[in-house]
Amino acid sequence: MKQLIITIVMLFSISSFSQKVKTETTYKYEMKGQKEIKKKTSEKTYDQKGNKIKEVSYADNEEINKTKLFTFDSDNNLIEEKTLDKKGRTLKIITYEYKDGHKIHKTVIDADGLIKSKKEYTYTFY
Repeated sequence: MKQLIITIVMLFSISSFSQKVKTETTYKYEMKGQKEIKKKTSEKTYDQKGNKIKEVSYADNEEINKTKLFTFDSDNNLIEEKTLDKKGRTLKIITYEYKDGHKIHKTVIDADGLIKSKKEYTYTFY
């Protein structure tokens, strides 16, 4: 049996192009014979500044697969990305540090709280 998958993005809380998106939900449509099956695949939430603050991924049975939470500083720089499993347990935390608006460090911490990797960014300016 052939399967056709169509992805459609639904945007909510939009009444004009000048407003910012609050929630974006993605659905997958599968055609099985003559029957169309709609499944939620992800949902993203944004703050008033347009920063993505939460992303939920769903399994084929529409149960939560994993959640990512994003934290931003007052300059809208991403400072933390936390990945949670379907039960809300922390899988990974990524932290970012900035200096003068430029990312200078990225640290990945595993579920046990141990540093998995670190990156340092340096810049040369004209």
